[in-house]
Amino acid sequence: MALIVILALPVFAALLCFLSPLRKAGWHITVACQCVEFGLATFIAAKVIAEGRFTGAGGWLEADGLGALILIIVTFVCALAAIYAGGYMGHGNNQGKLWRFYALYNLL
Repeated sequence: MALIVILALPVFAALLCFLSPLRKAGWHITVACQCVEFGLATFIAAKVIAEGRFTGAGGWLEADGLGALILIIVTFVCALAAIYAGGYMGHGNNQGKLWRFYALYNLL
C-alpha cells in the first residue's frame, strides 16, 4: 500500500494546487506532500532492511535495497527543495502564478 501511496500522493497534491480555492496554499500542500513522501520512503527502507524486499500492489511493485536507497535520497532532496522554494519563489513578481509552479513541482 505504501508503494501505491508514494506514487499517487504527488498527483493528488498537484490536483489540489490546481483547484482555485487552494491556490494560495500551494506551498503548504507541496511541503506537506513531500514530507509525507519522505516518511513513507523511510518506512519502506525500514521494511527493506528488516525483510530484504518490500512488495506492494499484489507483487506488481517491489523495492529492494537499491530502490529504497534511491527513494530515500530523492524524497529527501525533494522535501528540502520544496521547503527552500517557499522563500525563494516568494521574492518574484509572479505571485499569482505560483500555484502553477507548485502543481508542476509535485508532478515532477
